Amino acid sequence: ETIAAPTASVVTDVSSGGGEGGTTPTPTPTPTPTPTTTYTAVSAGGSHTCALRSTGTIDCWGSNTYNQVSNAPSGAFTAISAGSNHACALTSAGAISCWGRNNYDQAPTTPRTGPYTAVSAGGDHTCGLTSTGASDCWGRGDNDRTSPPSGTFTALSAGGSHSCAITSAGTIACWGSNSSNQAPPTRSP
Repeated sequence: ETIAAPTASVVTDVSSGGGEGGTTPTPTPTPTPTPTTTYTAVSAGGSHTCALRSTGTIDCWGSNTYNQVSNAPSGAFTAISAGSNHACALTSAGAISCWGRNNYDQAPTTPRTGPYTAVSAGGDHTCGLTSTGASDCWGRGDNDRTSPPSGTFTALSAGGSHSCAITSAGTIACWGSNSSNQAPPTRSP
């Protein structure tokens, strides 16, 4: 499928990260659209969107208040995830590169080498799934959002202030803020 998307230059499933209270920065104008391009993944963040082109390069558009649109790394990637005000992408070598707002080290300037098989950017934190199936999270650590349970996981998703993952047994494990019962420790069918 082809999608026309604006210019500016990664999670294989679609996810979005929410933010938490505070003031909302004034968004910058949306960049000018580019010619039709073929994409393999898309992720909507707080006020920006990033997509992975079929070539593996990154295309982001929307608010650029924290350089979450203009600072996307160059190179080829296999997955992308947009958080509240940052985004992260997975390289074919299993490293995670992040850009955008980094007030809690959720988007470190040095790529995390892993190796990782998945990435999910949340509100002010980011989680990656390691090649051994462990969950690794970094960034804002209050409410234990960067303290995943031990175990083997097959997928994960970071939210505004919590995260959840699917265990190798097919159940769901969550951690972080549970203020609205969004992150009970375990959930079975």
